[in-house]
Amino acid sequence: MVLNHAYNESYKNCCWQIAADDSEILVIHALGVHPGFQGKGFAKAMVRKAIAIAEEAGMKAIRLDVLAGNIPAEKLYQGMGFQYLTSVQMYYEDTGWTAFKLYEYVL
Repeated sequence: MVLNHAYNESYKNCCWQIAADDSEILVIHALGVHPGFQGKGFAKAMVRKAIAIAEEAGMKAIRLDVLAGNIPAEKLYQGMGFQYLTSVQMYYEDTGWTAFKLYEYVL
C-alpha cells in the first residue's frame, strides 16, 4: 500500500463529497495482500491504519480508485465506510484506458 497526495488526472472529473486541496487528502494506491494471506484481515488492518494516519495528519478525506469488477476490493472499502461516487476511464501504464470506480472516505 502506498499513501500520498498524488492522484490520476481523471480524479478531477469527480464531484467529491468534500472540497479539499491536494494537501488535505490522502490517496490510497496499490493496496494488495499476497494470495497466501488473503482472508485473514490484513487488508482491513491496512485500511484502518491509513484512516488513522489521515486523521493524525488532519486530512479532510481519503480517496482511491478500484479497477471496475474488483468485487473484493469494492466490498472491503464499502464495508469500511468509503462511499462510491462515480466510474471514470483512467489510464495507467499497466492497464491502459480502463474503467475505475472512485471512492471517498470523509474524515
